[in-house]
Order: sequence, then C-alpha cells, then structure tokens
Amino acid sequence: MLHAFRLGPIEFPEGDQLVYAALGDAGPVQPVFARSDEEGLRDLVAAGGGEPVQCEPGLATAARSLGLRSGRLPPEVLQFRASLAVALALGPKASTIGARELEALFAAFARFWKARTWERFDSDLAVPVVVAARGRSGVHEASVLGGGGEQFGVALYPEAGSVVRMTRLVDEDRLDEVQKIPSISVTLQDEPPYVVRAMEDAHGVPGFPTPLAIGGGKVKLASAADVRLLTAALDAFVSMMPHRREGRGVAGDGSDRCEVTVAMPATSSTPAPVREADPIRARLRTPRNAPCPCGSGRKYKKCHLAEDEEQANGPAREETRRVAERAAVHAIDERLTERMLDLAESRWGRKFDIVDALGAIGIPAQEADFFSAFAAHHFPGPEGIPPRELLLREEGRKLKPEERTWLDAQAAALVSVWEVTDVAPGQGISLRNLLGDEERFVREVAGSRVLKPRDTLLGRVVDHAGTTLLCGIHPRALPPREGSLVVKAIRKAVRSRARVVPRNKLLEAAADGRLLGLWQTAALAMERRPLPELRNTDGERLLLTTDHFTVSPGAEVGVRARLSAIAGAETDDVEDSAGNFRVTFTRPGHTMSSALENTIIGAAEIDGDALRLSTNSVERADALRAIVEQACAGLVTFRAREHADPEAALRRGGPPGGLASGGEGEEPPELQAMVRAVKEKHYQAWLDERIPALGGLTPREAAKGKAKDRQALALLVSELENHEGRLPEGQRFDVVGLRRELGLPG
Repeated sequence: MLHAFRLGPIEFPEGDQLVYAALGDAGPVQPVFARSDEEGLRDLVAAGGGEPVQCEPGLATAARSLGLRSGRLPPEVLQFRASLAVALALGPKASTIGARELEALFAAFARFWKARTWERFDSDLAVPVVVAARGRSGVHEASVLGGGGEQFGVALYPEAGSVVRMTRLVDEDRLDEVQKIPSISVTLQDEPPYVVRAMEDAHGVPGFPTPLAIGGGKVKLASAADVRLLTAALDAFVSMMPHRREGRGVAGDGSDRCEVTVAMPATSSTPAPVREADPIRARLRTPRNAPCPCGSGRKYKKCHLAEDEEQANGPAREETRRVAERAAVHAIDERLTERMLDLAESRWGRKFDIVDALGAIGIPAQEADFFSAFAAHHFPGPEGIPPRELLLREEGRKLKPEERTWLDAQAAALVSVWEVTDVAPGQGISLRNLLGDEERFVREVAGSRVLKPRDTLLGRVVDHAGTTLLCGIHPRALPPREGSLVVKAIRKAVRSRARVVPRNKLLEAAADGRLLGLWQTAALAMERRPLPELRNTDGERLLLTTDHFTVSPGAEVGVRARLSAIAGAETDDVEDSAGNFRVTFTRPGHTMSSALENTIIGAAEIDGDALRLSTNSVERADALRAIVEQACAGLVTFRAREHADPEAALRRGGPPGGLASGGEGEEPPELQAMVRAVKEKHYQAWLDERIPALGGLTPREAAKGKAKDRQALALLVSELENHEGRLPEGQRFDVVGLRRELGLPG
C-alpha cells in the first residue's frame, strides 16, 4: 500500500508548484510536481507501478475523482513527510547534514518542547557547557531561548562572555554586531508553512527546528557535527532534575559520538521557572523589527514599542519596584528549596527520592522539577517529616529572619483546588477555594496572561507580607468540568462531604501524593483523550478547505459583480483595510439555534488576481466551487485546494488553522460588534431552550430547580465563560450578565 500526500505550495521562478509523494512497504516513490491535486495524483499513481494508493484526507476530493481511497497517514509516513518537507525547504544543503542527524535533532527538540524547558531558564543566563566530541572539547557557554520572548531553542557559544555580550547588543539594538558573535543554534521557525504543518503532524512541534551556524557576519546551515552537538545539548537541558545542577545528553555513536554536560552557574539557583522580571523590560528586549510579543503579527516598532518605552520611563516604575520585591521573595524560595532538598538528600539518601515518589503517582522525571518545592514542603522522609521540617529542626537557628518568615508563611499555606473567578491581565487573578470558603486575589503577572475565568488550579496559595502568591501550583490548569470531577474525587478520597474540607485532611492527601496523583491522572486523561469528531451543522466532517483561483487580467470587477449576484451572497461592497474584497455566502435557517436566521456556507475573498473560497468541509467546498465556477465561467481558473485540520489545532491547544485567530484586532470592530450581537441574541433565546445536558430543562427552569439542577447549570455556564475567555476581547460575550439573570454566583 502506498500512502500519498502533498507538500506546498513551493515557490519557483516560474510560479508556485505542489509536490506529491508517497511511501510504501518497498520505500518511497519518486516525488512529482504538479499544479493541481488531480494532476499530481495521476502522475504519482503512474510512478507507483500499480501498487494500491491511499491518500491523506487533504486529497480526498481528488482521490474520489480518480477512484482512490483516502485516510489518515501512519506515523512512519508522517515522519517521512516531515523529512521530505525539510529537504525541500533546505535544498541540497540538507544532504550535508544527513537524514539521521536531522531526525535525531527533531526528536530531541520535540522533547525540549514537551518539557517547556525555556520556562526553567532565563534567556540571559550563561550556562556552562562541557563538550566531549571528536575534534571538539572543552567548556562552552549555552543559552536556553524562549523565556524572554525570543524564538524557542538553544544557542551554544565557544567564547566565554558571549551571552552577556549578546544581551547587551540586543538591548542596544545593534543587531548587525550580533551576527559577529560565533555560535551555533537551533530555533523554531514558523515558515515555510508546509514544513511547519508536516513537523507538527509528525513530531508535535508547531514549527521548523532550524540548525544554524553564525559568525563573521554570516549565517549558514549548521554542519552535521554541529547538529549532533545541538541535539545532545537539547537533551542535556531536558534531563536536568530538580535540585540537581547538571544535565547530560548524548548524540551520535562510534566516532561521531558527542556528549554534552550542562551545569548551572555557581551564582545561580536551581533550575526553576524563569524569574518574573518587569514585563515591560522583558518586551523591550524584543528586536525592533521582530514580531510584537502581543501576537498582533505587526513589527514591534510599529505596535507596542513606543507604548512600552513610555511605560518603562513613567508609571511602570512602581510596578517594576513591586515585581522586583516579589522576585526577591521567589529568590528566597528557590534558595530555601534547594537547601531543604540538599539537606534531605544528604541525611536520608535514596530513602527520600522525589523523582521516584513523583513517578509513583504518574509524574515523569522530566517534569519533576515543577514539583520540587511541593515535595520539599509536603512529602515526608523516613523520619515522617518533610524536608521543610528537617531544615527547621537542624538549621533553624541559622536562618535569616526573612527566610524564617517565608517558611512560616509556607507552613500556613492553603493546599487546595482553586477556581479562577476573574483575571486582571498584567496584574493578577482572583481565586476561590473549591474545597473551602476562602477567596484570594493573587499578584501573578505571568499567570494573568494565560489563565482564563473558570480555569481550575491545584496548589498552594501563600499569604506573605501583605500580598498573596501562588506556590507549588501544578503546571496544568484544568477546564471547569474536569476540575469539578477532580474536586469530587478528592472529597471521596479524603472522605469528606463537608462544604469546607478540614485542613488536616488536605495536608494528609498532599503528603501521601493523592492530591497530585488525582490531578495528574485528570491532566493526562485530557491529553490522551481521543479528539472529538468535529462536524459542521450539516453533519459533515469539519475540514477547513480553501480553493485557490486565478482571476483573469482585467476581470476583477466582473468577478466581484458575479459573486455578489449569487443567491445568499452578503456583501456591503466595501473593501477591507488591505484593499481586499470579501463576500459571505449563506442559506436561510440554522439547525443549531432558532435565534440565528442564516447558516454561513463559505466566503470568497479577492486579493489582486487571487480568488480564495473558504469553507469548513469538503462537501461544502465542492458545492461552492461548482457554483462559483458556473457564475464566473471564463473569468477565473482553478489552481489548487488547501486543507487545515482543526484536530491539529486542538492538539496544540489553539484555534483551528485557517481561521482569523492570530490576535486581537485582526477583525474590524464592526465585524466583532456583529459577532457579539449575534451571541447576545442566541443566548437570550438559549435561556428558554431545552438543554440535554440539563436533563431537558431550560436554563431558567434549572436555575429554580433542585440543587443538582442548579449545579449542572452552574457548571454549564462556567464552561461557557471559560470558552469565551479564550476569544479575542472584541468577540467575547458577557457571561457575567447571563449569571446575573439566572441568579448564579459570580
């Protein structure tokens, strides 16, 4: 069986082309170039010598026309597709590295990505690196990239002091001099798109890990030896364990073997989440011509640079002072955590191994560093006390007053499940204890940018010196429904039906690992849960489909008129800010809500001589394409069809590819207002619709019903609020008003 797939479009001097290739039991088929799916598959079948062919889902339409089957690609074919995409992107230079070296690099980067290694290191930190390889040995410097807003990856420097020099040059915007610092690096690139898609499908990495060598003002592709060194360095950083200051990675074998050991500098604390520096200062390290950290897609100098400079020199000084004070507290915490664990290790040895203890409840070794502080405060050693109590008993008199105050605050901390009730971006989050009756506002700048209302967290909330901090939080937040299930499981585990679970029961469940174990089980279940079968309102499989046409010279006005005349076409004949023309195609009625008058079938957009038809299923794409080709006969020419699978977006936790979801403000205000108005109308009608999840009751009836009905309604509204919180602000529906109308607590 041959498994066929498509890559591209790829730019050539004579125009864009698509590449069609296949892999079978006997090996790959020679790739072919074509301008349409039908042509490419026809040539590929001929090259396959009669062997049965199954096409990837994106080629389903062309496959049906040729009598071929379609289905998902096996993992080995996905990896082959990624390797071929890389070879096409890098050109002949890729052969100088070698396929084996590249595959090893990509696998190591996938581990680096999954472990979110950049969260444990400040990108300005120079980490010593010991290299042992043929023709290369000695001590180098390394920097883990991504924590400061730059591209994710690792850079290695042969000269001491390079990281400090690099940071200074970037701060001073002297980017030309940066390329004169010798280095090798692997960073995640976001183009070309066909390579990014192939890498994500094969390795779960949303980008193209690119190995480069820089020096003497020139940038070139890294050598095979450099790639092995970078591969070993990635694994070395991933392998660093909690309270251990070294990590080791190996790549290659035989005479090509490369071994790398990384060690935290003597002046640095244990690997821990990147210290929370002034967010304005962190953004100001972004190069002027780089994409803005806000995600708008615009260059930083044309987006937030002026505003950040103004804030950095004005009102932000007070915020800088407050964050600096908090950073000092975190520095004390990191220092004490390392001290506690080192003392436990020297006193108890292998009888207290937090990696083994965490592994017993399902937390892998590469994630153990996230829980080192939790273990230091709660996991008992062979004497029945945790490392915190051991430190107080053995070295309590040696502690500084601020260290003792911090440990006392930690000892009084509330370990529980917390619901995010409100978010103040850039400032902090409001929390409610789901196993008690406490509420807190936490000064948490980083968390306020990623957490959404009704997310649930597991961990400790610490009251210290007049402020409240998050400490020992599980790195994975859960959505409302999953969080509520864990709350029920915890109540069952500690045998408490009381609204406020006794503190001693929660501490016992923290000490024996039940709290972390139940949360970890739920988090892993979410990750491993089969993706939902996404379908549109017609019951068709959701597959975002774009058909590309070329508009004949001088025919643009005529095409606009004919598209606008199609039944169900909706347009105000006004171009957008980029000068593009867009028309939406609808049909009367909506199967999901009586409040919606029409169903959107697809959209057409004209940009110069390019016409794009966008739909959300193959069936709708086929029907709309036929209508447009008939209406615009002789004026447009079909070029190619492109697909974006929403399931891939669900795997990476983002919005489906192909949708206008890149950042705030991408859609015009009037369109966002229209979206909000439709939602207002929909949810006003929803209040009186019978909902299966409420046992057939309407939301108004459930609000006045039994306790279990009100609980089901509250959970449903929390899920709605959590979903809306992930949308651009201009599109969000105000769930607070809905809560008020139903009499639900905020």
